[in-house]
Amino acid sequence: MNTLDNFDQAFSFTVDVEGKLSIDPKDRGNWTGGQIGKGVLKGTKYGISAAAYPDEDIANLTIDRAKYLSKRDHWDKNCCDQLVWPMSLYIFDASFNGGRFNTVTTLQAIIGVQIDGEIGEETIAAVNKMDSERQAYFLATRLFNDSRSSTWQEDGRGWIKRVIMLAQAGAAKGK
Repeated sequence: MNTLDNFDQAFSFTVDVEGKLSIDPKDRGNWTGGQIGKGVLKGTKYGISAAAYPDEDIANLTIDRAKYLSKRDHWDKNCCDQLVWPMSLYIFDASFNGGRFNTVTTLQAIIGVQIDGEIGEETIAAVNKMDSERQAYFLATRLFNDSRSSTWQEDGRGWIKRVIMLAQAGAAKGK
């Protein structure tokens, strides 16, 4: 498996979906305090949010800096280089959108390993044995969890579209 190619494709997908600079005061991720009206309104760019990265200069963030942070905090910490495609893509993108801990614990519950929020050897082995039905179940569970969010009414349609595009991107690689 070409892990650098996998990272580049996953990063490209997520950055395309996340978009460029957004400074929406109604989005808690755009505030350095992680809550609407708390901290400084810095926004989100390339998926790098003020809530997750309060010390970053979001407005002047370069794509190279975003790529570095994404690889370090979402690809490497989730051991995506050791995971089969498309699960490396699905986990990387879910970590961006819903947080790393929530992503990993949801994954671990689905695959039936110890739920500890860390991707170790047992989790890696189980992920790499997932069939396409279990992979689809991971995506469906992501949407179910999203549907319980207080911002589902505003964001739900976009999240549904994102997961559909994610499934398509995962299935299309190598075709």
